[in-house]
Amino acid sequence: MQKLLAWPSRLPAPLEEALAALQSRSEQLIQAASADEVRAHVEQSTAVVLFPDAAVAVGAASHEEVIRLIADLGAIADLNIVAVVSDAYLGNDVADIATPATAAAVVSAVRSIAVRQGATTRANVVCVPAGMVSEAGSQRGAMTRPVEPAHVAATIAFLTDPANSYVSGQVVFVDAGRHLFSSLTA
Repeated sequence: MQKLLAWPSRLPAPLEEALAALQSRSEQLIQAASADEVRAHVEQSTAVVLFPDAAVAVGAASHEEVIRLIADLGAIADLNIVAVVSDAYLGNDVADIATPATAAAVVSAVRSIAVRQGATTRANVVCVPAGMVSEAGSQRGAMTRPVEPAHVAATIAFLTDPANSYVSGQVVFVDAGRHLFSSLTA
């Protein structure tokens, strides 16, 4: 069992459900309200689960604060980082330019951490439909059913499980095949 640190503490309903499902699979789950709280509790955790798009959507952080936090976490050894971002960076359900730009920066930063700190730190991204992060987006993809919070929780659990310690630097799409419709994933 693991000690997970999640941020932010307020999430859109589908992601809140995913986090609740994840809580049952972990020894302890701390939900940090701010980026400073993440920094304060990170040493007590075996994995950090970040929801950067959601943090911006609920007003917990600015786009700049999200990137700064990920950079700070990347400097810490022996950490498992999972960032959950929307597929907005693929051009799906985009309402503004800042959201996809931040999501793309998060993906790039997390993969950079996996390269630079690969010997001691695992870093992965879970990409979910924009509809899980904001009401404006859709949750449908190539499959005929929407993505459920339990699907996201299972993927995060897999990536935070110590048995999967050789999985790092990956972008895992849990989006019912939505990314297949974007030329940006080729």
